[in-house]
Amino acid sequence: MLKKRIIPKITTSMIKLGNIDVLAAVTTKNFERKRVVGNPVSLARIYDKTGADQLLIINKDQLSIAENPAIIELIRKIAFEISMPVCFGGGIVSIADCEKLFYAGIDKVSINSGATQNPKLISDISKIFGAQSVTVCVDYSTDRNLNNLQHPNTYEVTSKKSILDWIKMCQDLGAGEINLSCVSKDGAKSGLDYEFADEVRQHLDIPLLISGGGFSWKHFAKAFTEINVEGVIASTFFAETDQNMVELKNKLIINNAPIRGTLS
Repeated sequence: MLKKRIIPKITTSMIKLGNIDVLAAVTTKNFERKRVVGNPVSLARIYDKTGADQLLIINKDQLSIAENPAIIELIRKIAFEISMPVCFGGGIVSIADCEKLFYAGIDKVSINSGATQNPKLISDISKIFGAQSVTVCVDYSTDRNLNNLQHPNTYEVTSKKSILDWIKMCQDLGAGEINLSCVSKDGAKSGLDYEFADEVRQHLDIPLLISGGGFSWKHFAKAFTEINVEGVIASTFFAETDQNMVELKNKLIINNAPIRGTLS
């Protein structure tokens, strides 16, 4: 059995530091920026040294990869500092963007709006760089009160069939894995959307990652042992609390989750 992955997420956003614009790590709620939590490179180093299995970096502002050298510079710094695999998402719209990011040191790309606007991008990335290099992120909401105009690529879970059709299409086009990301649970700390994840899991032959709402080791355990997802992505859980990755992994192993890890 493949071991499950615990994946911290670093969401970056451009902020003013004096007279200088810098990319900072932020937490979000319903995908809207909540607060600045630190330096992305420092956080990446901490997650790597404490035993995370993979890192996800999200370009929240959807800054153009081609027109913002600060993004590539940040990736280079992080890749130099850590040894775990790095996935980057946000603002990727072309093969040229992917080439820049891979050359800077990432291991895979996560595409969302770039894929919905041009599904062929999925198959192109898969053919050129390999299926393992492309994750498709599917944002969705279970809350009709959310203003989805702020999140134009967000599906409403009321139309499950269209979401499932899109996910299956992504798989057929060559996606290596799916990240099912719940906007309405983002930053809510109330637990992951297990019900919908379980439904999606039945339709996939490729790995499924889920994110949005994880804030306890029990949330991770349920996802790994009851829903059988391959990875859980979390941001607020790690950034806003003093979480010990070794302790988290040990609790999961004790509760029969097949985690790469420790008990040492």
